[in-house]
Amino acid sequence: MIHALSGETAPDARADAPARAPLAVLVRAYGQSKLANLMFTYELQRRLAAAGAQTSTLAAHPGSSWTELQRHLPFWMDAIGRLLPSHPPARGALPALRAATHPAARGGEYYGPGGLGEMTGSPVPVESSARSRDIHAQDRLWELSEQLTGVTYQIPGRAPRHTAAPAR
Repeated sequence: MIHALSGETAPDARADAPARAPLAVLVRAYGQSKLANLMFTYELQRRLAAAGAQTSTLAAHPGSSWTELQRHLPFWMDAIGRLLPSHPPARGALPALRAATHPAARGGEYYGPGGLGEMTGSPVPVESSARSRDIHAQDRLWELSEQLTGVTYQIPGRAPRHTAAPAR
């Protein structure tokens, strides 16, 4: 669960990290991006459910799958990584495929490999960190995303959150 590498705080949504930041900073930023993806997925699911929508959102992670991403790692990290269990990219795609197509999949679920450390194995529902399940942080991330992008998405059937009470 790479999102667990995000540190103790919720994602800060800043994109101003220097291009040559120390590896620890880059790993933390990568973990924060994965945490933000999960939090956004859970918040969207909650909003869809509140609106009575038939649409659902699910999340998935590939486990340990060696792809072109690893060619950018320092040599020592690549060497250590190759000692850990991993599977080919096609197997890494299976959790997302299961989340998208399995008839028993339900909104708000998170899928990943079922093997040791969720690195390899057949896709199964997995648990995400407690931080990813923080409802208040999810809502704050949603609002921050709206502010930073200037995009608001009104889910049909759901009353806008920030409207004034009707005049009497």
